[in-house]
Amino acid sequence: MFKSVFDKVWAFDCEWVPDPAAGRALYGLPADLPDRDVLAHMWQQAGASEQDPMPFLKTIVCRVVSIAAVTRQRRRDGSVQLHLLALP
Repeated sequence: MFKSVFDKVWAFDCEWVPDPAAGRALYGLPADLPDRDVLAHMWQQAGASEQDPMPFLKTIVCRVVSIAAVTRQRRRDGSVQLHLLALP
């Protein structure tokens, strides 16, 4: 439970996905190896198991696909303004 909310609040979110190009470079995989196989190799190297076939990959081998921020600002009249900033 929030005890108070400041007049200006920012909330951020960043989404990323595994990057096959980073996997090829890191593990010396051939350029013509299909992305699906590169990703499988990356997950295997990250400790994939039957219970967790796609474990978390470090962000260094991922690429950002979306960045967003929501701002909340209280106006002088007491009303609240929300604004979304997002890429792409």
